[in-house]
This record gives sequence, C-alpha cells and structure tokens, in this order.
Amino acid sequence: MDLSAYLAIFLDESRENLQTLNQHLLALEDHPAERTHLDAIFRVAHTLKGMSATMGFQGIADLTHRMEELLDHLRNEAAGMPQGVLDMLFACLDALEAQVDCAANGTEPPDVSELVVKLKDTLSSNVPPTSPGIAVQPGATIADRPYSDGELAMINEAGSTGYTTFELLVFLMPGCLMKSLRVTLVMRQLEPLGTVIRTVPSVPEMEADAMGDTFRLTIISLEDESGLRHAVMGVAEIAGVTIEPVPIGGAPAEAGPRLLAEILQVNDGEKRIIAEAAKQGLTAHAIEVALQPGTMLKSARAIIVVRQL
Repeated sequence: MDLSAYLAIFLDESRENLQTLNQHLLALEDHPAERTHLDAIFRVAHTLKGMSATMGFQGIADLTHRMEELLDHLRNEAAGMPQGVLDMLFACLDALEAQVDCAANGTEPPDVSELVVKLKDTLSSNVPPTSPGIAVQPGATIADRPYSDGELAMINEAGSTGYTTFELLVFLMPGCLMKSLRVTLVMRQLEPLGTVIRTVPSVPEMEADAMGDTFRLTIISLEDESGLRHAVMGVAEIAGVTIEPVPIGGAPAEAGPRLLAEILQVNDGEKRIIAEAAKQGLTAHAIEVALQPGTMLKSARAIIVVRQL
C-alpha cells in the first residue's frame, strides 16, 4: 500500500491537533495549575506520535514521544510546572509546525534532536531514579502463581534458542497515582526488548486497580539484566526493580508441540512447513498485535508491522 495516499489526511489531522495544542498552551500560560490543559496537551502529543510513526515522519514521532513522557510526569506532579517547561513546550509547537510544513512540501525537515535531548534532560532532572525510602530486597522472585504448562513450554523453547527468561519485581513509589498507567508505561518500555508472557496481577486485575505498590512480570528477551533495569527505571514513579533469571526445565515433554498447535491453529500444509523449518534449526512464532483503541490508518499500521518483520 502506498502510504502517500494517506498524506492529506495526516496533514489535515496534524494541523488540527497543532491548533488544539496552541490553544491549550496559551490557556496553560494563564492558568498553570489547571490540569485539564495538561491532559489535552498530552492527548495531542500522543495522537501525533502515533500518526507520525505510522507515516514514517521520525522527527515528529521522536519529539512527541519525549513530550508525552514529560507531560505524563507533569500531570501527576503536585509541585506545579517547573520553570522553563512552558517555554520548551512552545518551542516544541514551533518545531512540530515546521516539521508538518516540510512533510506537506516534501522538503527536508529541521533537526529536532537538540529539543528532544532538552525534554529528556528536563524529565530526568525532575524525576528521581530511585526512592531511598524503599528497601528493594535482592533475590525477590515470583512465586505467587505457578507457571502454566504453556508458559513453561515457551520458557524452555526460548532457552533452547538462546533467549533468557527473566522475572521482574517492580516497586512503585509510595502514594503513586494511576498505578495501572505505570504498568502500561513499563510494558511499553520493555516492548522493544522482548516478549512479556505474563503479569501478576493480571491485566484485568490491574485495570480494576486491584494491585498494591508492586507488580511482577515475566519477559523472554535477548537483553541482559542491565538493559532491562534501565528500561524499567526510565518510567516515572518507579522506585526500584529486582530481576531474576528463570531456569530452564520442568515443562511436560509434549507441551511445546501442543502449545504451537493451539496458538497458530495451523493447517496440514503449514504444519509441514513448520516441521521442515524445525529440522533446519528455525523456529515458528505466532504474533498477535493489538492496536490501541481509536487507532487510525489500521491497514497502514499492519503493513508497516509486516515490513518491519
């Protein structure tokens, strides 16, 4: 599919969102304590990030991603707007308008890397990486709920192909608001690093706010512990994390093939292809992609995912 067919839609919606951004920035300048304006600006940044990433405008995507991170922190920060942040957000608006104009004209967009770094540094200077009030005990493991046969099969298969499975116990800061959102942000940080096969509490339990000041997850990854820790600690209001590797072993011998058939729902021809691939040391993977509610350009996103693979 030619994504240029969607360019006019992208430009119209981007300009409309930038008008909204300008209106709420001006309102925020007059009423800096008004939470609704921050919420609206956050939604604009989130929308622009998704649309621009789909269309391949990386400069817009990078800038709005950092805006979204900073705005998410500000929405949950009782101390008010740090000095200089509003001017920085106006600078972001100017940069985004220039980027959209270049997308419309087909010209080279201006470099936004310096502004991206400023946003990142501002967030880092306003969010402590750890909380000294919490003692994170080394060696904490996930033992509340045993792994299912299917999960054990995935862990064993991953180990046999060079991947490592890790159990993460994540500590939220005391008094953390919107806990389920923190979990979502952690999961988003970990997405490029591996596959999360389960969480404790479960996603429905988290959505019902049935969780305390910790949550646990299991991820299959090629990343090392340091990389995983860095990703988790990049989220605001995370106090600490313990990480333990999951040993291989314990899965029923027949669990792997049964799991593959259940997930893929393959026909006989596909089974033969998978079997032949296995003889050559290759592995078949089932990938289910969930789009965010209200996603636009769904078919374009699906094509981009396939191209990435």
